[in-house]
Amino acid sequence: MVLFNSNYNTHRGIAACLVGLFWLLWVLLGLWDIAAYLRFRVTSDKQVLRKRSLLRDRSIQLSRLRHIQWRADPLGGSVLLDDGVERMKLDLTVFPDEGRQGLIDLIRQHQGETTHEGWADFSRIAGTPSSQPRGPDSN
Repeated sequence: MVLFNSNYNTHRGIAACLVGLFWLLWVLLGLWDIAAYLRFRVTSDKQVLRKRSLLRDRSIQLSRLRHIQWRADPLGGSVLLDDGVERMKLDLTVFPDEGRQGLIDLIRQHQGETTHEGWADFSRIAGTPSSQPRGPDSN
């Protein structure tokens, strides 16, 4: 068998292949991360919020939102939107302050019969200027 051959060159070749495979996986992971960064977009036309990621595109009607779950995090937090058909999670830490606040305001403008969960903790910990939701808070 090749693995148990006492020939030094054979073991050296196998070791080189394993080291090469190790670094190839890291390079591929880095390329995946760069591609995901370049492709990620969140856009809105005031009625529909669209999130484009590397593998999937999602859109959610803001007027049909039924549940908004705010998750507090000192770096910016996240929000989970649910319209009964589609669910979308937005990590707010990836947005600059102006974009983050604009996105929060946009979501809060379209509240209809929406229930909120965790808004009080989110506004306190994440440091949003508006401290009260415009709809009922179901903490």
